[in-house]
Amino acid sequence: MISARTGGGVGRSGDGVSFTGAIVGLPTTIRVAQCSFCAAVFAPSSQTFASLAQVPATSTKPVPGLALGDWITVINLVAAPLILVLLWAGNVIRPGSLSSGRSVNQHPGWVWFGSAVLIWMTIQIGAGMALQALGVTPSGSLSPRELAITSGAGYLAAIAAAIVLLRLLGSGPGLGFRLKDLPMGLVCLVLTYPILDVISRLSVWATTQYTGARPPTLSHESLTKIIQNPSDPWAWTMIALAVVAAPFVEEVIYRGLLQSAILRVTGRAWTSILITAAIFTAAHYTAVPYHAMPTLFILGVALGLAFERTGSLGVPIVAHALFNAANVALALILR
Repeated sequence: MISARTGGGVGRSGDGVSFTGAIVGLPTTIRVAQCSFCAAVFAPSSQTFASLAQVPATSTKPVPGLALGDWITVINLVAAPLILVLLWAGNVIRPGSLSSGRSVNQHPGWVWFGSAVLIWMTIQIGAGMALQALGVTPSGSLSPRELAITSGAGYLAAIAAAIVLLRLLGSGPGLGFRLKDLPMGLVCLVLTYPILDVISRLSVWATTQYTGARPPTLSHESLTKIIQNPSDPWAWTMIALAVVAAPFVEEVIYRGLLQSAILRVTGRAWTSILITAAIFTAAHYTAVPYHAMPTLFILGVALGLAFERTGSLGVPIVAHALFNAANVALALILR
């Protein structure tokens, strides 16, 4: 998950993948190798949205007197409540309206949870081995090349493990991918974007009121390195990992496996969505500032709801990938 926005920086490159420290406390040597940029994707979103509001008045003006950022603000402020009303009226988000059509009874809860932990561990191992091969000390700052190689190694190992486990678990619980998941994922993001924007702006405003200072637009080292080195091929490798690899791995772990584990134990779809979103948010505590947490939580809820409503893991994967891609693009545009 990546983000580029105001008020939300993300953390140090040594924080590792967003979900790293939340499940098992492996040595920092291994955690550092993970794509800390993935966590940056989410947090920056908290900042990118707000950053757009700061576009100078000399920017493109659809209507005299209003900058592009002003129009985005107005549109999202109007769209967010309308979308919520429509989703409520359509019985999409009402409490008690969701009874998951997915059957997760094929496996006990510990199998679902254990599979999530296993994939997470492969990231640590793959990234840790890459760190050792490079001879890099985790206490130092990693270059774009080192970040790309260690992150890539971790994600490649995780993707391989995920593919094997998903085949063993079967596609019945919605763990497959369909061609129609592409447009459905886009729709999911379009409906969620205005809400995330409003939540993010409110969080930035509250933080500014409380601290007396507006959060920095970019505070994540990895994302900053990409912005500062747009022509570096290793920076673009990091972007590819954040847009393609991170969404796949994180959605398999959180929505595909962890959410299924909680659903198997509780039997309640909304309970599994909310608990998973909370864990998903807490897992980023070392990688994103606290004011970005509400945005992350709402995003986690939206992705979890999309999974249960559509019965396909491909939908949240696509939405997550588009979310990361949008934030990277905004960060590059606003640099």
